[in-house]
Order: sequence, then structure tokens, then C-alpha cells
Amino acid sequence: MTARISGTGVWSVALRYGDAKQAAECASELESLGYSALWVLDVGGDLFPAVANLLSATSTVTIATGILNLWMHTPDETAAQHAALTAEHGPRFLCGIGVSHRPLIDRAREPGTYNQPLAATAAFLDGLDAAVPPLAAEDRVLAALGPKMLE
Repeated sequence: MTARISGTGVWSVALRYGDAKQAAECASELESLGYSALWVLDVGGDLFPAVANLLSATSTVTIATGILNLWMHTPDETAAQHAALTAEHGPRFLCGIGVSHRPLIDRAREPGTYNQPLAATAAFLDGLDAAVPPLAAEDRVLAALGPKMLE
């Protein structure tokens, strides 16, 4: 079984970058109110402990990255973290992957990091497929900012 999105979700900076205890309490309350997905962003810092915190605080809601920034993680790390979190919390972690925006990436990393986003995305997805264990296609979604990425 894999994570699925249905119903209404919440995308929140506070769930990712706010106080961890408050984020857990909010996640639990949002789940009790009937929200089915909680989306967290990735613009730096350690993403996976924040995802684990939300998974631990809930029992049915899908925790999704919106987006996991492929310039800031390796495919092997991403697949391994997904496998570990899924093993501990069940199939509720949906990995949303994307390239973000050039100004943000070049400012956060170094100028020129953001380069050939289509090729970088293809290589990242190939890396997820080749990882041990792989991150299954049905457990990930792709952010597409234009028609070439949709292809």
C-alpha cells in the first residue's frame, strides 16, 4: 500500500520551520479536524526530522514534501529516509520532489548550482530508482513549473 492524497490538505511553513512541539500539536489537531494531507516545504535545514515529527504526531494523515528540493538532497539519502520513515510509520510519507527556483538555490548554495533543471530532475529520479531500496514511483510526486517538466 502506498500513500495517497484525497480530501483537503494544508501546506504550512510553521509545520516545517516552527517549534517542533507546536508543529506536532498542530498536526494532530489538523488530523482530528479531517485534513488528509500536511505539506511541508524544503528550503534548507534537515528535512527528515521534521517529517518524522509530523508522522509521529499523527496516525492517518499523509505527510508530504511540497517540495523536497533536489539540489539539497541526494537520491540515496531521500530513498533511505523514505524507507525508514515508512517502516516506522506506515505508508503515509509522500515525497514531492522539485527543482525550486534559481534565485533561491543560487543564494542558498552557491551561484550556478541551479543548472539544467530538467536534466537534474531526470538524474534525481533515476537515482531514486537505482537506490537500495528504491523510492517507488507511486510514493513520489513531481512539481512541474512548465510543460517540459510535465513531459
